[in-house]
Amino acid sequence: MHESNILKIKTETEKIVYEILESSKKINFTEKDENIKTMENELLKLKNEEFIISMVGTMKAGKSTTINAIVGQEILPSRVEAMTTLPTLITHIKGKVEPVLKLNKSYINTLNDLLRKVRNNSKSKSYSKSEQSITNNKNFQFKEQILGNEKIKEALTIFNDLRRVSKDQIFDKFIELENIPRIEIEFKTLKDIVTKDNSKLSLLDTPGPNEYKQSAKLKETLKIQLENSSAVIFVVDYKSYESGDTNDIKQRISDIHEYLKSENFYILANKFDANKNSDEEYENTKKIIYTYFELKDKIELKNIFPVSSEWFFLVNLAKEELISKGKINSSLPWIEYFGKNILGRLWEEDIGDIKRVKRMCEIKYEESYFQKVIDNIVKDVYENAMFRVLEKTMIVIDASKIITKMEDGFKVRLKSVNDTTNIGVLNKKIELLKKDIDKIKKVEEDFKNISENNFYLEFDGIEKSINNKLKSLDNIKEFPKKKFEYKEEAQKEVKEKIQNIEQLKNNITSEFINKGEEIVKKYIEKLNFKLRGDFEKIIDDIKDQLGKEIRVYSPNLDKSSYNIVTFSYTDNLVKTIDKEYWGSGFFRLIDIVDLEWGKETIINEKEVDNVVNNFKNSIYTFIRNNKESNFKNIKNEISKSINILKESIQIYTKDMENIQKESKNEEFDLNRKVNKIEMELDYINGLEKRIETIKKEISKEK
Repeated sequence: MHESNILKIKTETEKIVYEILESSKKINFTEKDENIKTMENELLKLKNEEFIISMVGTMKAGKSTTINAIVGQEILPSRVEAMTTLPTLITHIKGKVEPVLKLNKSYINTLNDLLRKVRNNSKSKSYSKSEQSITNNKNFQFKEQILGNEKIKEALTIFNDLRRVSKDQIFDKFIELENIPRIEIEFKTLKDIVTKDNSKLSLLDTPGPNEYKQSAKLKETLKIQLENSSAVIFVVDYKSYESGDTNDIKQRISDIHEYLKSENFYILANKFDANKNSDEEYENTKKIIYTYFELKDKIELKNIFPVSSEWFFLVNLAKEELISKGKINSSLPWIEYFGKNILGRLWEEDIGDIKRVKRMCEIKYEESYFQKVIDNIVKDVYENAMFRVLEKTMIVIDASKIITKMEDGFKVRLKSVNDTTNIGVLNKKIELLKKDIDKIKKVEEDFKNISENNFYLEFDGIEKSINNKLKSLDNIKEFPKKKFEYKEEAQKEVKEKIQNIEQLKNNITSEFINKGEEIVKKYIEKLNFKLRGDFEKIIDDIKDQLGKEIRVYSPNLDKSSYNIVTFSYTDNLVKTIDKEYWGSGFFRLIDIVDLEWGKETIINEKEVDNVVNNFKNSIYTFIRNNKESNFKNIKNEISKSINILKESIQIYTKDMENIQKESKNEEFDLNRKVNKIEMELDYINGLEKRIETIKKEISKEK
């Protein structure tokens, strides 16, 4: 790669993006703000020479551990409950040993005022345990810069919990790239790498699936962050293909792929330490994931990495301790976790044996396979950050269609100006376009009134099948009417029943997901057919007025945008497993057994009955929520897609009316107006050629 040429390409690309932004001010088009914001973010990344990798993960797959493994220390707060509701950037700054959290100073006072307000209201409200961080430290205040690991963790915990509790609109600002909280720290995995330019590498911690599945706002947040990213690392459990979340993962892969080229999309199959690690098994796992999740044309096989983030992270902590101290202090907060995972159950005996510790670290380091991630992703993108940012900018320019929209807008203006030679023709076109807008509104109203009952009826067959499966729960509830001499015997009986429930859950959710997605897609096909039919004549009429070359399309719903998800139920099940009191837990078996030491044991059938009933209710809720959310999404998307068409025609009509009004002015000069618009069109065409030249130059540098 030629450094000087990359610099030239960067300079020219910056100019092009800036000129696109300036030119867009001369013409209005629908969805302008969204497209403009995306372009502004690209310009910001170009100026900062910043390559951003979004870290996305499935539930409990180890996303935070993976970030810690890349950085080389525990940099983000963590707990059992969901942590991240808003994105956080972690930026590699060479030589910065002590981390610093930076917040946009414009919002510090607002955040502190909000914090004060929530604290004052805390006496009258009951917050969850995970949200008590807000009131625990009465002295905490947000600052522009916060130094030190523990203080940063505290600040981010309060920041995210404050967003959960308050839901204040101020937090909408923190999804914008320039306002995202940023931690600056040297990545230990990159400390020896020297780059030829000033490019930066940042990891973007995104909201977890448990967060965005519950909030349309947070799902939109994730979408924005994916658009802002240069690459994505998607962290999944390496055995995820065996779970009931298969379809959900496939959908998320499709969502990510929408915003990225396949070469910038990576999947980390984490927790590979649960497997009997070998090179052969490593390659087999890659192929299984590639095939099972239908990744052809979405991601390259070489971009799948089975790993153990945890092993790599723990081993590197131990290595640093050995290098600096010559031994490992058994009082370190992470030592027990390290001992059990790296040394085994006799770790307390082995921790003083430096030779054994070093040997086990070497073995686990190799078996983690995480160095492949560092070499093939982290180091590679860091060394080629600027080049990759330029590539992404070109993709964004194409996807935004800003150039196309500006070109069409100026063409409509040019045609309208020429029509002023016969003002009657222009007046007629305007009147006909207004009638077309009324027709669009009429169709829009018709679609607003589509019945949810027709949509729900499509699910009748699946629900009947599921109801039949649920009848088997009657057998599950039946236990032998006997006492048990040993508690283990009672627990065994219960465990077998619970395993049956778990299997039933997997069967039901899998059936509903697979058949449900088919139903939704077929329903959308029907709607798209109706949309095309209802708008065909309207669009023909519109093109008669605007010109056949103007790109006007019928509203269309993307079939891949709607999916049946399991998360609402799975989350409930997880909670039931984790809690310590009965009524919530399948696997805390002792809780559903009446035990008195020294006496016989009997199974508490009433509590088992409660579990079964709760399970049934969860299934019915799962079905209802999926139907309701998908129908709501479909209606919203119909409205959005029709609005895009309607607003674009309204903009064209408004432009034509302005030209009509202008033409009545005595100072109106037809030729001068034509020349001015033609110059704008020539300029747009020139921009397109410059973009194509940049693409070719980037291609040469590969």
